[in-house]
Amino acid sequence: MSNIVYPCRLRLRGVSARNLGPGSRSGHSVPESLIREGYTEQEIHSGAKVLDSEKILEHWRPINPKSFALGLSLAIGWDKDVGSDYFEVYVIANQLRDQINLDSRAVIFAEDFDWPGLRQSLLNILNKCEGQTWKESVRELRKHFEWEYDGMAEYESWLK
Repeated sequence: MSNIVYPCRLRLRGVSARNLGPGSRSGHSVPESLIREGYTEQEIHSGAKVLDSEKILEHWRPINPKSFALGLSLAIGWDKDVGSDYFEVYVIANQLRDQINLDSRAVIFAEDFDWPGLRQSLLNILNKCEGQTWKESVRELRKHFEWEYDGMAEYESWLK
């Protein structure tokens, strides 16, 4: 094995965010802070500036930064290839750890919402998942995120 350091070939090409719905356990509240999801037709037709999801995350200031639960869809690609695959991760405030009912390996708990810090954490995970090939990288990414092709027999056999 050589000691050559290669630049990261995994690329975070896009992020979209959605609120985790009322999937809370009975007797507990849902998150107080909800991120805006989409625009109304009236806003679009009026010429309102439509921000992409990452810009919304950059500008979002939760009502209660310790009470949020988001699902992030990450578009991750390989090197200079045009395409990307989607990976899901859930970001939940520590305060809601016992209130959000999720059965997933792809959960990040945070004390409060900090998009720059969270984005850097996601990029750090990508760096750690770097393989010599896309297939090796996907194997590692699946340890942290839910892959859009998880459970599909064709892709499960492709990864072996």
